[in-house]
Amino acid sequence: MNTHDTDSLGVYVLGKLDPDEAKAVEAHLAACAACRQEVEELREIQVMLGAVPDEAFLDGPPEDELVMPRLVRRVRDGPRFFTPGRLVAASIVVAAIGGLLLGRGTAPTEQVASPVPAPTTQLNVPPAAGTKVASVTDQASGARMTLRVEPAAGWVRVNLAAAGIKAGEKCRIVVVSRSGERVVAGSWLVSPDAERVGSNVDGTALIPLDQVASVEIATFAGRTMVAAQL
Repeated sequence: MNTHDTDSLGVYVLGKLDPDEAKAVEAHLAACAACRQEVEELREIQVMLGAVPDEAFLDGPPEDELVMPRLVRRVRDGPRFFTPGRLVAASIVVAAIGGLLLGRGTAPTEQVASPVPAPTTQLNVPPAAGTKVASVTDQASGARMTLRVEPAAGWVRVNLAAAGIKAGEKCRIVVVSRSGERVVAGSWLVSPDAERVGSNVDGTALIPLDQVASVEIATFAGRTMVAAQL
């Protein structure tokens, strides 16, 4: 990949390139700040679309649905994003995720669909009612996080896209309850590639959704890189 191939960026975010193609894209990203920014934004869209319920793709979002309007505002209000090339890449991500959700809503119950596997298991499961999303940037650290929190039976599933964190940093997802309890939902080491194009991390925490006050990315040394209030 020697030029700004927006099609490849969309497919790269979905994890559908073969190993050689993925390496070529990553080599290009290492030298191209504009494309790195595109990848970060596409991953944010990927996380936010994961919180859209199936009905939104069939009948449109309900009046009180906040996820889709937020996504529309992001595209509308971001002058850097609203370009033909970026719309192509974004449409690939939207079509792939929307196609999976639409297929689930229209397929007969006895038929088992066999779509191309999505990059995370959470994209293969309809988001639970009450799923919350947030997107925040910490001005001090420069870290950015787009977050999806789904309720389960007395606990929560967490998926986040993180960017702006230096390679070598050991990080935790920390879910903070309204009573102040801090539960580690997952951890990871920021790789050189993740420093350039961001990370996508899943986790779980034994706190009911209605008791979740915030979600943080914190280092093993105790520094809070970015936090989102829910």
